[in-house]
Amino acid sequence: MTAVFQRLAPYGHIHHRALNSFAALDRAERYIATYPEIPQVLEGDVCWNFEAGRRDLYFRHPSYVVDSLTTAEIDRQKGAKQLVTLDDLLARHAAGKHYVLELKVGRGDAEIALRTLVETMQQHCRDQFWIDGFSLRLAQTIKRIDPSVTTSLHTELAAARHVLLDAPEWPPLRIVKLADVCGVDAIAIRKRFSGAHMARACAAVQRHGFALVLSRLFTPRDYELSRQWGAVAGYPKAPFDEIVRANAAYSKVTVPT
Repeated sequence: MTAVFQRLAPYGHIHHRALNSFAALDRAERYIATYPEIPQVLEGDVCWNFEAGRRDLYFRHPSYVVDSLTTAEIDRQKGAKQLVTLDDLLARHAAGKHYVLELKVGRGDAEIALRTLVETMQQHCRDQFWIDGFSLRLAQTIKRIDPSVTTSLHTELAAARHVLLDAPEWPPLRIVKLADVCGVDAIAIRKRFSGAHMARACAAVQRHGFALVLSRLFTPRDYELSRQWGAVAGYPKAPFDEIVRANAAYSKVTVPT
């Protein structure tokens, strides 16, 4: 298991899109301060603008999958405090914080942008982050830049032997054998279909040597199942106070006293 997942053991509770706005970041930081005993992770969607001498790394979920902000719009939103940038993350970084940065889209040379992202995070937040994304190509680019960086492949669907790759690139959809996936340390599966299907998919991911991350956990019961299925981290969508109560109940059942 990689260093960041070891630091989050037994389970990292991911605050979805916490880095995508200052309001969401403030809210997630309050949970970290209120429940410091629970390992928590700030997640955000990374976009970039490396055109015409710019070196912008910012957090935003694209509205139309492949759209990114113009230079003028980046500057306007930064000035209005409507855009969280990588510099903002670093300014608020502390020893106990952890991050998952989901790669989205951008302008300019993507490899230079990703190298800047990796080198900056390694300098300031080593072993406190991993890089996630739907693009296996970009995950492999991260590993080529720095093999020590933890990466995860995000997917809509995994099965006993295969995983679906869906990313804003060509071809947009591919089905790949789990045994042929390389360049990632973990696979993040969205919870869907039956419990039996999810149990088989989760077991298959782990059997092939990947750490398991689960997303779209809408209820405390989904969260409990993610722990039973062996996830090292997950994206609970229920109010976090409910997850705290579920965590306490789960620990009483599973952890010897």
